[in-house]
Amino acid sequence: MSEKPTYEELEQRVRELELAEIGREKKEKALRESEEIARSLLNAPANVIALLDARGIILVAYEALAERFGRNVGKLTGNWRVIFRFEDSHAIDVNYLDYH
Repeated sequence: MSEKPTYEELEQRVRELELAEIGREKKEKALRESEEIARSLLNAPANVIALLDARGIILVAYEALAERFGRNVGKLTGNWRVIFRFEDSHAIDVNYLDYH
């Protein structure tokens, strides 16, 4: 039969469980915020939507983007980089596509 844990061991385990709960709550909050952002983007009245990687390469493009640049959606993804026009450090428009 195993020994009963000491009071100190039980206190340590309680602290570990409390920290784990705090971490879980933070992750849940981050997930909710991420879902809210995704929902607002999908429901936004935008006519051009694309998913880009950090270099601006198109990972997923929707028909509106392809139509805007007269390209096929399948040929846009992975091959083209989106170049934005900036004003006051905010991207305000897709300026042109650059073949990658």
